[in-house]
Amino acid sequence: MSKGLSVETLRVIEETNRESEGAGAAAPAPLPLLEEGTQPRAEELPEGAVASAAGVELRLRYPAATKFRRGDGSVREERFERLSFRRLTGKDLIAMGAAEANRVGVVALGLALGIGEGRAGLLFDAMDATDCAAALRVIGFLSGSGQPTGR
Repeated sequence: MSKGLSVETLRVIEETNRESEGAGAAAPAPLPLLEEGTQPRAEELPEGAVASAAGVELRLRYPAATKFRRGDGSVREERFERLSFRRLTGKDLIAMGAAEANRVGVVALGLALGIGEGRAGLLFDAMDATDCAAALRVIGFLSGSGQPTGR
């Protein structure tokens, strides 16, 4: 079984996509139920990933570089050796559910990294497939029930 997004998260996204394709406003998809005390475990993270209170940092096996044109016409290159992921929110899950099926991974990557979808698309396209799979596993890990705070 893939260690990317959980089966339940994928089901919610799929149901949301199906409902949004129908005519009129559809009711939001039901949220997955989590068992009390269920938490993602650090061993579920891919190699090169380290969890912290802020999220997860992933060291890429094959660094990626992106180029984009600035408003003034100059070209900027950005090199990625590590990615810093944050935990996803309910708003993020809604945005993922509203994304086209072939863009869900890119949208999720952008949301988890806190970068725009366009920039995330460039990054995803430049990443090695091994690192893409690892990044999606991290997103799946962060989508699970985490350690509660403030208690």
